[in-house]
Amino acid sequence: MPAISGNAELLGVIDLTEARQFADVRRGQIEKEANIKIDINTATAGELENITGVGPAIAKKIIEYRANKPFDKIEDIKHISGIGEKTFAKMKDEITVGGILDLDFSEE
Repeated sequence: MPAISGNAELLGVIDLTEARQFADVRRGQIEKEANIKIDINTATAGELENITGVGPAIAKKIIEYRANKPFDKIEDIKHISGIGEKTFAKMKDEITVGGILDLDFSEE
């Protein structure tokens, strides 16, 4: 069987990384259109890039920051270099921070 060589695009082969990035970006666009907020603690880089003022570099900084400490409130995103008051004002209605439900199953 001959080896696949050269340009895989000519064969219709999709790079899985590119497909995932496309899906993340498209999901983010749909969420934005539906006024669904993006959770900055769990969103992928592609999803983060759908937030006003966030490109690939800022998305990477957000992911690196939250790996050490999750965001407690949306205002914490201002700790990211490149996100100040003006940028935050433009994005604040597009973002949220998810929380873990504290469910108590103990019997009283």
